[in-house]
Amino acid sequence: MEAILSNKSKALHNTEPARIMTCLEMLRPYQWLKNQLVFTPVFFAGKITDLSLVWSATGATLMFCATASLGYVLNDWLDRKRDVNHPQKCQRPVPSGRVKKKDLLLLVALLISAILFLFFLFLPNMNLSMCLLAYLILSLAYSSGLKNIACFEIYLIAAFFVIRVLAGGLATGIHISNWLFATVFFLSLLITLAKRKNEIATMGEDAHNHRVSLKQYSVVYLDHFLWAMAGVSLVTYALYTVENNHNLVYSIVPATYGITRFLLVSEQGKGGDPILTLAKDYHLLSATLVFLGLICFKIYG
Repeated sequence: MEAILSNKSKALHNTEPARIMTCLEMLRPYQWLKNQLVFTPVFFAGKITDLSLVWSATGATLMFCATASLGYVLNDWLDRKRDVNHPQKCQRPVPSGRVKKKDLLLLVALLISAILFLFFLFLPNMNLSMCLLAYLILSLAYSSGLKNIACFEIYLIAAFFVIRVLAGGLATGIHISNWLFATVFFLSLLITLAKRKNEIATMGEDAHNHRVSLKQYSVVYLDHFLWAMAGVSLVTYALYTVENNHNLVYSIVPATYGITRFLLVSEQGKGGDPILTLAKDYHLLSATLVFLGLICFKIYG
């Protein structure tokens, strides 16, 4: 009976709809929300109604979605043996054996084709192209071994967020404020630290079997680093609001609540994935919406 059920399960995984869904899962489309950071320069510059700039930012965002997904696919392949030891990641298509090698190669080819197509569709921009190439190279370098270097790997993850914002400036020609750049950088460190803390809390003594660098971290170290980045990011954002000409100082209130709420959620062991955390926590989502609403009112009202 078990053999029959096993054969039926394999047959279901081999169907065309199942293969398509597996490939889509590998792309991690819910992570594409991070790529909206490309719109940061346009949004804060008060240019979101400029269709030409929005078009350029949209093209850069789509290219980042394809590039990021390509990085996820290659990362899953490189990490397949280590992900088997992770309680959640072991269920991903590659470590679970749900995806065939030929499907993986086809997916990589399609993503590269999509990147090239988007590049020519939204007019070639060499600076933006170099930015995307840097992101992909760093992503592969991270997966190939840099992720094992404690502390340095945290800064590398933060760099991925910052590169998205820089890409938005390069795609639209908008100057990025130094204080805005600093705020994004420190917030990125905050999010990455919360993820590492969650990994240690989830896997305990087996954490280093999944990620070598976790062996060198302690919860106390991550907590101190986490709180420091929370404070610094609030200070840099406050300085940005003072520098900005749209009187954004009142947006500091929901920003502060959102960060302190994120610290609380992280303390409860729920800050592993910032996108899912934002979607599931009503307080954090509300603070984010109020924050964005205030900025829209002040800049575009």
